[in-house]
Amino acid sequence: MKTTPTLSSILFFILLASLSGTFRAFSQFQRFDSSVVLSVYNGYVSALKSKDAIGAAQFWNTEDKRHYPVYDLVLAPPMDSMFIPLYFNATTTVTSFAAMGECCRLELKHQMGGQQITENRWFINENGDPKLANLLFILAKGHQLVSFRYGHIFILDTCSYDKSLIKAADSAVIVVQKMLGVPPRNNMKLYLVNSTTSVLNYLGSIPGRSIPMNNMVISDIAKSSMSLDQQIDVTCNLMQHEMVHVLLADTKEFGVDPLNERFIREGLATMLFGTGGLPFSVFDKTVQTRMSQGIVPSLAEVYADFWKRNVNESYAYAASFLDFLHHTFDKRTFQKFCRAFQSHPNLVDNVQNVLGGDLDTFDSSWRKFVQTKNIIVPTIWAGFQPF
Repeated sequence: MKTTPTLSSILFFILLASLSGTFRAFSQFQRFDSSVVLSVYNGYVSALKSKDAIGAAQFWNTEDKRHYPVYDLVLAPPMDSMFIPLYFNATTTVTSFAAMGECCRLELKHQMGGQQITENRWFINENGDPKLANLLFILAKGHQLVSFRYGHIFILDTCSYDKSLIKAADSAVIVVQKMLGVPPRNNMKLYLVNSTTSVLNYLGSIPGRSIPMNNMVISDIAKSSMSLDQQIDVTCNLMQHEMVHVLLADTKEFGVDPLNERFIREGLATMLFGTGGLPFSVFDKTVQTRMSQGIVPSLAEVYADFWKRNVNESYAYAASFLDFLHHTFDKRTFQKFCRAFQSHPNLVDNVQNVLGGDLDTFDSSWRKFVQTKNIIVPTIWAGFQPF
């Protein structure tokens, strides 16, 4: 008996077709066998549990096996990450199944850290068999592609300022190299998506994410309701922030696990290119204002409660403190301090061992530095409060 597509699956299909630039007639609509898709997915998870890289790779399509030998939590959990225990201990069930022509989506929901997480897994038809696929790579083939010195930018939406993106991407690599001594990383893949219309659900409520193991960045394209200058600034800043994570992870010195040490990773990325699309100066000015009001917590509190407060606030304090250190110490000492978190992720100890002082003393010096600093915020963001 033929199953009639639901309204939601039809709308989902139309949206996917518009993103890929290929509209398929409903007469061509086909469904994958859900039991076969589940079998493939479960086989892949089983191979991961056994740390069988060769066995796991057979469940991916040929194109992705060549381009993405390792996967992250969104595509699939990597074998060498702290995410694995969390992922495998989660209760995962299939809540919906949708097929769109040559690809289909498997939606999964599970509990992690007291929160319900929704994730998608994508499959394409390869020689009659469903194979796991990175849908970003599939959709990017039908969209704008521009190249920069160290890789490619795939623009999965309308964008009129591609030259600004190229300049920003090149600049990010150079800035990180000069400040932190990190060598350039070639063949980077930067995917820019419109999260307000994207069916991918790669970003969800966050504007950008990095996948260092895949040399890949996924970030949001600014809303068209903004002025053009704001659109360019937001899109470029988001992309550059995520590029920092990819570049630092490649050195093995800065590449601390996301669950291990966010103070240094997010602090550096925010100090260099802001966060949420806003430049660092906006956050720096807000920190300065809050300091004058006497409402900035101690560095020890910021470090201990990094995820318990507004994320922009935590990022801003970490970035502001690192900016203070960057202006206080020579480049070699600053780099040594940042690298220390790889082997010993502890702010108090690294301040003492590398910088030669206790955190409370540096806290006081940081506040004096910020309160006397001349912070210039771009006109387009004047008066903006990020938290």
